[in-house]
Amino acid sequence: MTLRKTLLIVGFLLVLTACSGQTVFARTAPAVGLFFQGQPVMPEVKRLIRNDHQYLNLQFFNNIIGADCIWQADTGLIRLQFGMDTFDLEEGQLTYRLNQIPKQLTAAPFAADGQLWLPLELVAEFGVMVQSEAESSLVLGWADQYLLKVSGTTYEGRPALLLTGTTPLRHTSFTLVEPDRLVINLTGVKAHPALTTASIVHPLIKQVRFSQFDPETLRLVCDLEKLRGYRIITDPANANRIIVVFNCFLQSLNLVETDSGQKIQIKTDYPTTYTVKRFSNPTRAVIDLENATLDAAVTPLTGNGKWFQQVRLSQFNPHTVRVVVDLAGEASLFKVGRSHKDPKLLEVRTLQFLTGIKWIEPTPALGKLVIDATDYLDVKITKLPNPLRLQLDFDFLHFATNLQAPPVGKAATQIKAVRLISPSPTMARIEIELKYFAGFTTEHSADGRRLTLSFPKSPLIDRTMIIDAGHGGEDNGATGFSGTPEKQINLDVTMRLKGLLEAAGAKVLLTRNDDYFIGLYERAHLANRWNGELFVSIHSNAHPNPEIHGFEVYHYQGRERSGRLAQTIAAQMEQIMPIPSLGVKVNDFVVVRETMMPSVLVELGYLSNPEEEKNLNTVAFKDKAALGIFQGIVAYYLEADQSEQTAAYHHGY
Repeated sequence: MTLRKTLLIVGFLLVLTACSGQTVFARTAPAVGLFFQGQPVMPEVKRLIRNDHQYLNLQFFNNIIGADCIWQADTGLIRLQFGMDTFDLEEGQLTYRLNQIPKQLTAAPFAADGQLWLPLELVAEFGVMVQSEAESSLVLGWADQYLLKVSGTTYEGRPALLLTGTTPLRHTSFTLVEPDRLVINLTGVKAHPALTTASIVHPLIKQVRFSQFDPETLRLVCDLEKLRGYRIITDPANANRIIVVFNCFLQSLNLVETDSGQKIQIKTDYPTTYTVKRFSNPTRAVIDLENATLDAAVTPLTGNGKWFQQVRLSQFNPHTVRVVVDLAGEASLFKVGRSHKDPKLLEVRTLQFLTGIKWIEPTPALGKLVIDATDYLDVKITKLPNPLRLQLDFDFLHFATNLQAPPVGKAATQIKAVRLISPSPTMARIEIELKYFAGFTTEHSADGRRLTLSFPKSPLIDRTMIIDAGHGGEDNGATGFSGTPEKQINLDVTMRLKGLLEAAGAKVLLTRNDDYFIGLYERAHLANRWNGELFVSIHSNAHPNPEIHGFEVYHYQGRERSGRLAQTIAAQMEQIMPIPSLGVKVNDFVVVRETMMPSVLVELGYLSNPEEEKNLNTVAFKDKAALGIFQGIVAYYLEADQSEQTAAYHHGY
């Protein structure tokens, strides 16, 4: 969280002082339209009238003007930082300090209902004026067209400079040498009186200076560490800001010998994007580094003629460095990609090979597939049904000659078989057919050339799980802000959870598998009659306050195992759900009170919250909800069995 967005609120002070039977605070004025620069402000920014004085809440100074605000509500001390200006105020006091110089207000700041209110007159010190005022509206705006702030930032991973104005900034720019510097002329704006550039820390800029070059031009001069290309773009998030984005430097070009041949390494000082084109007559690869500047010290490479003759370099245009690899003979198989160790390093390499695959079972509860290659193993893992299997795709790798799939013993509890497939001349695929699936972990060796997939034995094999989709039939449950019935969300997640549990070897029984009604006591009766080992009831929530959102997990008070189950489910859901956790709670719900096994009720989210209702209706949300509950159940049994394995498995989808 940036300082701009931070309010240091240690506590809040609300004082009601009796005086002749009346309180000191007057009633808030009727709702008023509040505008800034011709636009309505955000809802949390408010005006208040107290004893004929107008006030604005702290959010105006924080969110609209852009001041950095600290309010210590326990002491009543307030500090606003805006450029080089520092305002020190205190609740209930008319005197304040601006850059340590005492000044006077006609109305004192005060706190009420957890908010801080500052007198409207204070905005003039920030260069803001009242443009018009009526009973039903208050229009504020900047007193002039200002450059408010200059700060360091990043853009697409590269260093940049951010300029913030009160209106869209019109600009021209040029560079100068001896010393290296960038000059930016801004037309029609002035430097805000509080503007400062003294505190700018930037990896490419020694300092930023500014002056009013003429009555219509504000000039910024950036003294550069080294001259390089740049672009000036409008911030897509704010038309009043421009971003000065600097190119990266191509720093070095190296040839590296590997076990399987050679690599060409292209190093830049910051990450960059690139394109690759292939040409024939002569056979060559053209790699264009975008937003890049060529360092004059970088020299071309000469190859040994086995797969390339030479590597040439040029500044193709002001923002593109072109690297040309002249290949030997016919078009060679090669790939250009980022190094997995350094995002600033591009590698050009020949086709690599998978050299070894073996299946080992170090313990009865754990199986491992170990894969070796001549270079980093970049893998995409997909879980597929019918038959249940994992598909491992390795780009720009092929199987070494005579490499065979490893045998898998009949006693293996996790997998049935391993198959080797070659979908194309530059892709290797390994399929692992599964018996049960409770997750897996992946681990690369230090050099990335060995990949180990570890498969724990599923702790759910032959266990009976009862899953209860809440509501159904004539009982819709909660209804969403846009009309979504709870019963369908519950059933959708239940069916997804059923699939995950069955893939892990569990026997799953459902209190309902379609849209029909079943009573609360009947649900508990079925679970007890089926002798389930565990009961999970799936629900979605609602609240009169549409701001409330998040998921929560309930259990019946006093049942230790139910409490542990609720904790593990909540913990796993918190790791993958896109909404906050509201924690583990106790309640006297019939379905968790009357069931005679570890039982929980999961509230997936609040249909009464418009954004959360949208989430609940997406496939991605339902998949994550089911996966989080599933992982929580796995973690519960691993913990209960005092397993040595972690519950933090990667599930590949």
